[in-house]
Amino acid sequence: SHGLILYAITQDQRIGVDLEYLRPMPDAEQLAQRFFSPQEYAVICSVSEEQKHKAFFQGWTSKEAYLKAIGEGLAGLEQVEVSVNPAQPTALLSINKDPQAVSPWSIAGLTPAPGYFASLVVETKDWQLSCFDYTEQSVPG
Repeated sequence: SHGLILYAITQDQRIGVDLEYLRPMPDAEQLAQRFFSPQEYAVICSVSEEQKHKAFFQGWTSKEAYLKAIGEGLAGLEQVEVSVNPAQPTALLSINKDPQAVSPWSIAGLTPAPGYFASLVVETKDWQLSCFDYTEQSVPG
């Protein structure tokens, strides 16, 4: 996404990650109405214009990361309910309207570089996140 790559590796749990460049989203409300739950849509409509793209991308990356972890691609975005309020931590709230379905999953919202937002979802509660920054200059050879 705009020159930044994010990898997620785990030994034996399902994992998904999504990275987006934060940019103005004039159609954020229309996309949220189509792909987000009514509650998520209401939050996105209620935040300031300045926060709207952050709220949208917090929700979008969370949904995509979960769907990638379960191998579903983009099908079913509206079935995954997440926190979209930029003032609150990233969280999985329900899957197919079932709050218990998220119990084996953990999620982290990340800012890997200024102007970017990412979400990482892993199927475990016992995990540790380690981040490494590699540039062309830091990789030997």
